[in-house]
Amino acid sequence: MQELFVYIHWPFCKSLCPYCDFNSFIYSYEDRKIFASSYEKEILHYSEKIAKTHKVKTIFFGGGTPSLMEKHEVLSIISLIKNNFICDDDIEITLEANPSSFEAEKFSDFKDAGVNRVSIGIQSFDDFFLKQIGRTHSSIDAENAVKSACKIFKNVSFDLMFGLPKQTVADLNRDFDFALNSFSQSHISAYNLTIEKGTDFFAMAKNNQLSLPNTEILEEMYDIVGKKMENFGFNRYEVSNYAKNGFECRHNLGYWQVKDYIGIGAGAHGRVFIDGRRFETMNHHKPSKWSEIVQKNGIGTQKFEEITHENQVYEILLMSLRTKLGIDIKDIKNRLKIDIFDNIDTEKLDFLIKNNLLLMENDKIYPSDDGLKMVNYIVKHLIKN
Repeated sequence: MQELFVYIHWPFCKSLCPYCDFNSFIYSYEDRKIFASSYEKEILHYSEKIAKTHKVKTIFFGGGTPSLMEKHEVLSIISLIKNNFICDDDIEITLEANPSSFEAEKFSDFKDAGVNRVSIGIQSFDDFFLKQIGRTHSSIDAENAVKSACKIFKNVSFDLMFGLPKQTVADLNRDFDFALNSFSQSHISAYNLTIEKGTDFFAMAKNNQLSLPNTEILEEMYDIVGKKMENFGFNRYEVSNYAKNGFECRHNLGYWQVKDYIGIGAGAHGRVFIDGRRFETMNHHKPSKWSEIVQKNGIGTQKFEEITHENQVYEILLMSLRTKLGIDIKDIKNRLKIDIFDNIDTEKLDFLIKNNLLLMENDKIYPSDDGLKMVNYIVKHLIKN
């Protein structure tokens, strides 16, 4: 059976962050029964199509802010998936959470519902920088949320950001030192703040209203983060992700290894084999529109297209070379029927290997530490013109 990774998108937030370009909407009490019915219908639609050919490895509640969900809503979705798909005995079930006290109080409920991993959107433990990026929680909220999560879950992750407005290297050192010395988390995602088109920060940057670190300082910050993580026993297994041994995010590894995944909810997308053909899916972004279409058709897609060979090759390179696992040549050939050497510039591959940006052994091509910093450059060179 094919491995399957299930993503559940809960699109609602209490407020929108000025840097965020995710499919998020201000939280409102829409008709919860209708939305619950729409999640159910979409899950059942996929179970009818692929339950006999796929085994669920992970479930991931993302957003938006899924920690705004109620226990019974999370439990209902998990139970529905488990009752209609074959699932791994040790299935990983992650829920993203904000560190507000209201949501942290619900951690025990989420564990009772079946969640066994939480990922908390901390971003910083410094009140000044939380204010700079428009976060509504405080450093005390963040600290209490992580401590609470670590008491309840064995598998706790949180996000930190660097390259923030007005942030210096000294600020970064202080923030990450506190994070690494204070808690028993097993995973940290460390992201460089990116300015995405359509966000408030994009407009501010365009008008020179953001004081951001320059490229040289960002590179220094990236290296500092990597060294600090290593010193505390965290292995970098992807460009921005670090984990203690055995605590890598299995759900995200499914994406990066180009495995099949389905997206449930407004704006969610997927890649999945159905009847021997691999399709790209994308749901309608607006929650009410998505729900309306699901009620009519059983699925809320605005895009459902077979993936072209060229796009599949590009996806393999772009996703797999983000991780230390790299491209498993035999697996890609067996599962996706693609011979990677027939689809890349092998002279450029040799060049990248000679320059220690890529390594190749045991039928795998994977990036060096330097190569992880240059994924886009590597992919651009490997693609055949």
